[in-house]
Amino acid sequence: GRVRRQLAMRQTRNGCFVVTWRDGEGSWSAERREKRWSVAGKVSEVASGSCEATLDEGGTVNVTVVDGRLVARLTGNHGETTRELAGAADAAVTPAVVATRTGIAIVYGAGAGQLMFWHGAVERIIDGPPTAAAVRLDAPPEQTDEPHSLRA
Repeated sequence: GRVRRQLAMRQTRNGCFVVTWRDGEGSWSAERREKRWSVAGKVSEVASGSCEATLDEGGTVNVTVVDGRLVARLTGNHGETTRELAGAADAAVTPAVVATRTGIAIVYGAGAGQLMFWHGAVERIIDGPPTAAAVRLDAPPEQTDEPHSLRA
């Protein structure tokens, strides 16, 4: 797999995301539409990514990798909350985050040169992940709540 060191992401219309990255083999881009990734293609340049985003309600979220874990720090009118969002994150790759209508979307590096995607509401950071359907009596069918792998 390719080592990815510079990531950038932007949200496009209809809840789609475009991720670009630069590695030792060039600059690449892929689009996420309807929870599926396109095949990565070469691009001429990679925009600057950011590990911090300003939320619609005025707060900010900063995303980092700490001891192999993807961590979000949310600050705003609700105080400050730090939450681990995922494990197996690559500290050599700075995550990129964008604010969405209801929360944030993050792309980050994982082992074996993969890119992973995390998308969720602000409440998942403040309150933690939702209770697993398996332990709720009124649970609807289980839905996947895991990051998605993007392989070039």
